[in-house]
Amino acid sequence: MGGAVGGPPGAGGDGIVPGARRRRAVPWLVGLGLVAVVGLAAAVVPLLGREGGAQPVALPSAMATLSWQLGYPSGPSTVAAAAPTPSPSATPSASVPASPSRVVSATAAAPSPSRAPSSKAAAPTGPKANPSGANIARGRPAFASTEADGTRAVSAVDGDMATRWSSAYAAPEWIMVDLGETWRISGVTLFWETAYGRSYRIEVSGDGSTWKSIYSTTAGAGGTVKATAPSGTTGRYVRLYGTEVATIWGFSIFEMEVR
Repeated sequence: MGGAVGGPPGAGGDGIVPGARRRRAVPWLVGLGLVAVVGLAAAVVPLLGREGGAQPVALPSAMATLSWQLGYPSGPSTVAAAAPTPSPSATPSASVPASPSRVVSATAAAPSPSRAPSSKAAAPTGPKANPSGANIARGRPAFASTEADGTRAVSAVDGDMATRWSSAYAAPEWIMVDLGETWRISGVTLFWETAYGRSYRIEVSGDGSTWKSIYSTTAGAGGTVKATAPSGTTGRYVRLYGTEVATIWGFSIFEMEVR
């Protein structure tokens, strides 16, 4: 191995026998030779000093074995000149944006058909009627300005004539019942105990603070008093408001009924 490969006898300076057919050089063999030459040059150039003189360098011992096979394809051919190995061209760089742009697609939803306003208005909630004439105060919450001798305001709306409410000996005093909602009121009945009122009035209210009198007297005689309310009277709260007692005790009633 090694050395130049000689041409056949009678060959000219270029290794081609006159009159003989030219053989085509194998391209891969030519490239292999160029790689070997370039590699040798790369190893020798660093050995030169700054003045151009050779510098002794100790190379590591290594044994490289190079083997190749030369073949001649059949048929007419031409000698191909070895082209220099092109240096790799610089890879063009492309600037990449900091953040890739995004394409957002949106599909608009078809608007839902609007609903036509209903021509039917909600019926207003009015005062409740009491066609049967029942006592709508029975069992409802009751409150009083004072409660004397252990009597309670709720005892005047419990439907029991054996229980009663009594106020302190003073005036004015009052007792009130909450009907829970606004009612049409036709009248109020009082069942006085012995300690009755001489002057008092019966009032109704829708909010518990603004009152309207439906009955009043300054000559009360006790017993059972049926007060008829003016037509169209409505209210949620009903109260007895006493301004003068008729005895040495306070105001006292067994029951207060509302119809």
